[in-house]
Formats: sequence, structure tokens, C-alpha cells
Amino acid sequence: LLLLRYHWLATEAGGALFARLAVIEACLAFESITLAAGDLSCWAKCRGRGLGLNVLEYAGRVRLLSSAISWSWMMPWAAELGCRCAAEVPEKGPLVLGQAEALANFVAVYFALREVCVLLRGEPPSALDASITPRFG
Repeated sequence: LLLLRYHWLATEAGGALFARLAVIEACLAFESITLAAGDLSCWAKCRGRGLGLNVLEYAGRVRLLSSAISWSWMMPWAAELGCRCAAEVPEKGPLVLGQAEALANFVAVYFALREVCVLLRGEPPSALDASITPRFG
């Protein structure tokens, strides 16, 4: 949170540019907390090991989903930053920003729908048992 506050004060930016940066930094912070919690050796010895591991597994799935979505939103952030720094031709700036946002939305919807399908139908059998041959298509 201190890094986020520093970026807000240093850039004096607001609106979509700062909101995208804030979401990406929050997702990275959640990812680091999840990875640090997964590395704790107390999970092997504690009493509520089953519950703790279930929560950790759920947090891992949320971490992967948020990471996939947040990294795709770096493209519109970079496009807007390019527009603000005059790296793009002013006439093409909105087009590049719109295409980057469309691509980021597509990636976000794809991964969110994939997680909904896993939630409703469970993992594919080939992910659970290595002896089963995966069927694609």
C-alpha cells in the first residue's frame, strides 16, 4: 500500500491510468502473500491442516486468475502511458488504447469463464489422473 501511495503522489495521475496501476499492484501483492503463505512449513504440522490447505488451494486458484487478468491489463496501461508521453501519434492513440482494452477484456472473460467451468464441472479427468489420455476438441 505504501508503494501504491508513493506512485499516486509521484505521478499526480488519476483516473483510468492510476486505477489500472493500482489493480495490478494489488494483484501482485495478493500473489506474493499467497506464495509466502504456501511456503510456510507450519501447514504440515498444524491441527487445521485440511482447512488451511483448502483455503490455500482456493487462494492459489484466485491468484492464478487475478494474475492472468491483471497482466493482460498491462497492455492498456502501457498504451495510455504511451499516449501521455507522446510516444504514439495523437491520431492513433485512442485506436491503440481501444484495441488494448478489447484484448484485455477478452483475456479476462476467457479466464473467468474457464474458472466458472472448473467450478461447475470440476477438473478434467486428465488433470487428476496421469494415466488418462487427454481428449482435446
